[in-house]
Amino acid sequence: MLAAAAPLLGASRAGRRLLAASSVVYCAMLTAALATSQPADHGADTTTFLAAFPVMHLTWGAGFLVGLARPR
Repeated sequence: MLAAAAPLLGASRAGRRLLAASSVVYCAMLTAALATSQPADHGADTTTFLAAFPVMHLTWGAGFLVGLARPR
C-alpha cells in the first residue's frame, strides 16, 4: 500500500521522510530474513533470495489493490 501512495507522499517533506524510513526498515528486515534463513544451506542463491522478496511483496500488493477495484 505504501508503494501505491508513494507519488502522493513524495510531494511533502514529511512524506519523503516516511518513505525513506520505511525503505530503511524494509531493507533491515530483508537483511534479518537473509541472516536467519541461510538460503545457501538449502541450495538457494543469495541474490535470487534477495530479489524475490520485493517482487513477491509488490505483486501481492498489486493483486490486492486490483481485487479492491473489481466490482463484486
